[in-house]
Amino acid sequence: MNKKEALKILIEHSFLLSKEIKEKLLLKIEVMSEDQIDALGKFLAQEKSKAIESFDETEKQYEEIIAELTQ
Repeated sequence: MNKKEALKILIEHSFLLSKEIKEKLLLKIEVMSEDQIDALGKFLAQEKSKAIESFDETEKQYEEIIAELTQ
């Protein structure tokens, strides 16, 4: 997978970007410079990483709440 393909996936999976912004970015991937691809890719990868990290930290709390509510 090359950087443009990876960026496409990150854009599609982002929850910070609106649908409209995602569509505009997806159309511009082919004309973006390597620096632009790297910068946006790093930002979106960090977004995903922080979301996973946050979930890992709160997963036990979620499990406790769900267990309590479903008893």
